[in-house]
Amino acid sequence: MKKRSLFLFPFLILTFTSLAQSEQCGITTFINNIKKSNPELYAKIKQNEKEYEKKVRESNITFVSDKNSYESKKFNHRNGGLSSIQSLCGYNNSYFGVGAAPTVLGGSLVANNIYGGDYITVTNMIAGRTYRISTCGNNDFDTQITVYTSGGTTCVAFNDDLCQNNQAEIYFTPFTTGNYDILLDEYDCQSTFIVSTNLIVELDYTPDPIITIPVVVHVVWNSTTQNISDAQINSQINVLNQDFRRTNTSISSAPIPFKGFSTDMRYQFCLAQQDPNGYPTNGITRTFTNKTLFDIPSGDSSIWFSSLGGQDSWDRTKYLNIWVCNLPGIPNPGLIGVGTFPWLGLAVPAIDGVVADYQAFGTMGTAVAPTNLGKNITHEVGHYLGLRHIWGDEANCAGSDSCFDTPNQTISSSGTPTFPFTDVCSPNYPGIMFNNFMDYSDDISKNMFTFFQFVRTDAAIRNGGIRASLATSPGCIPSTGFYENNFNDFFTIFPNPSRGKFIITQQKLINNPVMEIINVLGEVLYSSKLKDTKTEINLSIPPGIYLVKVSSEHNFVIRKMIID
Repeated sequence: MKKRSLFLFPFLILTFTSLAQSEQCGITTFINNIKKSNPELYAKIKQNEKEYEKKVRESNITFVSDKNSYESKKFNHRNGGLSSIQSLCGYNNSYFGVGAAPTVLGGSLVANNIYGGDYITVTNMIAGRTYRISTCGNNDFDTQITVYTSGGTTCVAFNDDLCQNNQAEIYFTPFTTGNYDILLDEYDCQSTFIVSTNLIVELDYTPDPIITIPVVVHVVWNSTTQNISDAQINSQINVLNQDFRRTNTSISSAPIPFKGFSTDMRYQFCLAQQDPNGYPTNGITRTFTNKTLFDIPSGDSSIWFSSLGGQDSWDRTKYLNIWVCNLPGIPNPGLIGVGTFPWLGLAVPAIDGVVADYQAFGTMGTAVAPTNLGKNITHEVGHYLGLRHIWGDEANCAGSDSCFDTPNQTISSSGTPTFPFTDVCSPNYPGIMFNNFMDYSDDISKNMFTFFQFVRTDAAIRNGGIRASLATSPGCIPSTGFYENNFNDFFTIFPNPSRGKFIITQQKLINNPVMEIINVLGEVLYSSKLKDTKTEINLSIPPGIYLVKVSSEHNFVIRKMIID
C-alpha cells in the first residue's frame, strides 16, 4: 500500500485572516501558502494555469467577430464605466424596424443609422443561444441598450458603457424563444435627433450538448450529526443542477442589468451509479473518523487520506470528489469550503475536488443559515471548473476574475446587499454583481453565472481541457458489473474448515468491503474492513458453525464457516 503523510503536503499550512463575512472559501489562501512553502510546486501550478488561460483565449465559442478586443473591453469595463444613471430606460422609444435574429454562428443583424430613442424588433431569438447586442466600435454618442420582450411587457436586459467610448454591449441568452424589442438611447435615457449610430445583433454561441458530471460524496464523520442523510446529499445535487442550468427559481430576483448577462452553464450532476471498479454504488461513501475537526487552515491534510482518518479520493479523471466533514468555519467566520482549480488539481491529484463543512451543504438537515441553500457548493464547484472569485482576490481594484462581463469590486460582499450596491471600483449604477455565485453574499442573495464565466468553464471540460475526461466518464451509467448472484464469485474462504486461521480472498477489490463473523445467535463476534484482495484472519473462538458476511454498499454474501 502506498504510504502518505503530511510532509508530502507542506503547502497545506494555512493561515486565514479574519473577515467580516460568515463565509470563507479557502482557495486563495491555499494557493498563496503553496507559493510560500513549496516554490517548485507553485511554479508547476502557475504553468498549468498559464496553459489553461491560453485555452480560454483560444475558445471557439465566442469572440466571433472581435477576439482581439477582449483585453481592451475588460480594462474599460472593470474600471467602472462612466454611467451615473440610477434606473432602467423605459419602454417609450420609436419604432425603427424589424429583422430576424441571425441563425448562423457569427451572423449578424445590423440596424444602420439608428437614432437614440428608437428601437428594433428582433424576431425568433432562440432560448439558450447567446447574442451579442452591441454598439461597440462606434463613437457617435454615449449609448445605452435596453431589451424588452416584444410589446414592452417585461424588461430583460440593460447595459450602459460596457465598451470603450461610452458604448453599450450585452451578451444576452434568452430564457424563452420569441421576439424582443431592443431599445437604443443616448445617456441618460434620452433621444438623439441629429446623430445616428449602428446597432448590431450577432449570434455568438449555439448551445453545446449538456455534460453530466459524476459526483461521489465522501461523508467523513465523528458524531452522528455529522453523518448527514442521503436526503441532504440529494438536496445539494438538486441545487447544483438548478444553478448550473439556470433553472433556479432565485434567478427571477436577479437585478435586470445583471440578469441580462446570465446564462445556462450546461452542466448537470449525478450521484455516481458505478464506482471506479465498475461496481454498483449510490455515489456516497461514509467513513467514521476519530478526528473531531479537519483543521485545514492549520495544515491538516488528513481529510484526503484514509490512512490519516479521512477518505481517499476516487479517480479524479472520472468523478468530482466532494468531501463533507467538520471544518473550522461555523459558527464563527472561517473556512466552510475549498474547491480546487483545474490547474491545481492537475498538479496535486490527491486533493482534487471540493471540501465542505457539513453545516454548509444542502438545503436541509444540518445546513444552517446563511449557508443553508446549497450555494456554498455551487461556489466551490465554480472554482473546480475554473472560475475565480468575482473581485479577483486583490484590493484597490487591481484584481480580475478574467471575465469582462462581471463588474470589478474592491473586496468580497457579505450579508444581503440591496441593489444597486456600489463601491470604489464600480461607483456607478448598477454597481457590483453581489448576486453572482462567485461572490461571498449570503446564499439567499446569490443566483447567477454570466456568459464569460461559462466560457472559462468550457475551457476546462471541452475540447481537450484539463477536466475533459469527466464528459466521457461512465460514472453516471448504471453498473453492468457484478451484482447479486455474481457477487458470490468474488469471495472465498480458505481453508474451510479451519482452526480459526483462514484467508478471505476477493478476486477483485470491491468498494469499501466489510467482513463480519456471526454466530448462530446472530451476534457479530468480529468485524473488519477488507483493504486488500487477500486478508488473513486469526480468531480465537470456540469450535462450531459460523457465518461470514462480506458486504459492499449495495450487495452482501454470506458463507458458512466451520471452526474445528
